[in-house]
Amino acid sequence: MGVRWKGEDIFRLKFLALLHDPPHKVWYINDEKFRYFSKKGHEEEARKLRRILLDAIGYDLEISKEEDKVVKRADVLSASFDRWLITGMYSKGGEKYYKFQYDCLHNIFMPSEKERCGAIERDRLLDFFEELKRFMVNLRRDVLDWRMLYNGLYSILELLWINEGLPTPLADTRTPTHTIFDHLYASATAINLLLAEKPRGYYVMIDIPGVQKIVNSSRKAGDFWAGSWMISMVTWMTAWNLIWEYGPDILITPTCRLNPFYYAFLLAEVRAAGYRRVAEELEKEYKKFLKSLGLDALGRDTLNLLETPLIPATATLLLPKDEKLRDKESVEKKVRNDFRRAFEYVKTLALEGRLRESGDPAYETLTKILASLKKKGGRGEREMILDKISKCLREDGVKKAFENLLSLRVYVVDVEEIYSSLLKDRKGGDFLLFDTVVREGILDEILSKDSKVLFGKPWFDGNGEPLAEYWKYTSLKEGDWIPCTQCLREPSILRFGKTFRNGRLAYDRRTEKMLRKILGMSFDDERVLRELMRIFKPGEALGPLCLLKRLLYLRLLSRDFSPFETVEDIAFNWFGGKASKIVGDLKGREERAQDQEVLEYLER
Repeated sequence: MGVRWKGEDIFRLKFLALLHDPPHKVWYINDEKFRYFSKKGHEEEARKLRRILLDAIGYDLEISKEEDKVVKRADVLSASFDRWLITGMYSKGGEKYYKFQYDCLHNIFMPSEKERCGAIERDRLLDFFEELKRFMVNLRRDVLDWRMLYNGLYSILELLWINEGLPTPLADTRTPTHTIFDHLYASATAINLLLAEKPRGYYVMIDIPGVQKIVNSSRKAGDFWAGSWMISMVTWMTAWNLIWEYGPDILITPTCRLNPFYYAFLLAEVRAAGYRRVAEELEKEYKKFLKSLGLDALGRDTLNLLETPLIPATATLLLPKDEKLRDKESVEKKVRNDFRRAFEYVKTLALEGRLRESGDPAYETLTKILASLKKKGGRGEREMILDKISKCLREDGVKKAFENLLSLRVYVVDVEEIYSSLLKDRKGGDFLLFDTVVREGILDEILSKDSKVLFGKPWFDGNGEPLAEYWKYTSLKEGDWIPCTQCLREPSILRFGKTFRNGRLAYDRRTEKMLRKILGMSFDDERVLRELMRIFKPGEALGPLCLLKRLLYLRLLSRDFSPFETVEDIAFNWFGGKASKIVGDLKGREERAQDQEVLEYLER
């Protein structure tokens, strides 16, 4: 049978799944005073809550029996082993016992470690519902956009609960290893497998190999950060088009829940779609959340959620099967194409300092985010240097060195195949489906594909001839090369020879000649020379990947990126403190000409 649910229907089903249980389920079951909307059970309570939210938006939703059936299947599939286990443990004579008073959350990997959830206040819970309703009202439109509605609920539900200071809500007191939000968000993910009569879809793992070599080959803090940021952004942008197409729940690891990269991209999409009030409220709530973690973003002119490179080089996704993703081959092709484009975007940003127009959603969203960040002043010389050097690196003979610098492994498991084999071999196969997919299915896929080792990009052809003009800006004779001084693994394409002049480190004559040609500058310009030597130290020789990291860091630094304190920041911290004290003392004195001169000098 073909796919029964597609397009907007998918987001509608996921919206229903995300609210199939009320967030206060544990308290509803154990205490009558928390039965706000219905006395007929927690599922009816959830239905009434959905109705209240959709009424506020102005949408009259009639849930069909088929939709209700799919959501219930998602509930069972996401509960998995817990549901199977406790059905037998907490039943007697055919009667099931749901009430079990307990309020500690246990670490599933070390059950002896636990944390008390705490009591809940009725008034604060009511405040939560009112705030949730007020947020959802801002999503009102003449024609309801289910994608935006679902993303709005996904992004605000757990975030708002945390910000309201409500206690940890267990999913089930009988298996106190996870919260109700873990269960609700997992139910939305399970919808991806339930769009036809039997479970079908794809479990996908993407991995950028050799990440430690990419990140660790750094001698500057900025290079180290840029290597991590490059990997994070390429991984995220590879996944983003699929996230926007099917929903944030498809990304299993790292999760989109409370993920700053997800909120950054979602805020950009929300603003572009004209939901100004939604963007303002969501940004306000996320800032509040960051502040609760000690990450106060309120003092910044703009909220930069892309500053910390926390997306790993490996990600896993659970994708539905549809007309676009017909088989494993089409899934892998889609992922590889998105990866190739993602790296091209980051490379363009490093070499050109901007992103060109493109029809790709991930590319367009990143462009919106970077455009919203405030540009820093006082970077004229630096930008001029980077632009002119980058222009040379885009010449035909040299730019080949920047091709295929990152590689990708893709593993795709067909869930339908796993499901069919499970039903043949094991009783209760439905409950074990996801566990079997992530354990046995992905392992079999890895073992079947990893017959070859990825060694990375070749730098020379079979005859030992260089594949790019490594000598052009390294002051070497044609066909010659030297290794990168950062990683020692790739040939350098830009070298800055060194010498000592008047007891000070300086560029040698051949380097000065090369730079004069590239930059069109005279070495009498002290400001440009000083900035140049801050960017590229005499004695450095940089290969394509290491040079890309250096350029990327400097390009992002010119915007509202301040990812860490540099060595210079730390070195001048003491002097800055002393200077601030002197300025304060001088401002408190009566004006004297000599004091005014000192003050003006220090404030420059």
